[in-house]
Amino acid sequence: MGISHKLLRKALMPMAFVMIDQTSQKVFIAASVFRVGTNISAPTDNFRRHGISVAVDPMTGHLGEGAMIPTDGTVTWHGGPP
Repeated sequence: MGISHKLLRKALMPMAFVMIDQTSQKVFIAASVFRVGTNISAPTDNFRRHGISVAVDPMTGHLGEGAMIPTDGTVTWHGGPP
């Protein structure tokens, strides 16, 4: 069973970190992350409870690598979108 079968569809949480350039006063997206809940992290997408955080390219919206902390405390990277 692939990782997609373990996703908790009620806990999909896209996030963007928006900042303001102090010189130009322009707003920009510094980073964006797609947080995904799993059956283990339910009912939230909590990274410490084994939710998945997936990098999002703020310019294209393409999903990158996803990371999860397994039970031994070591971050596991998934080579593409979960």
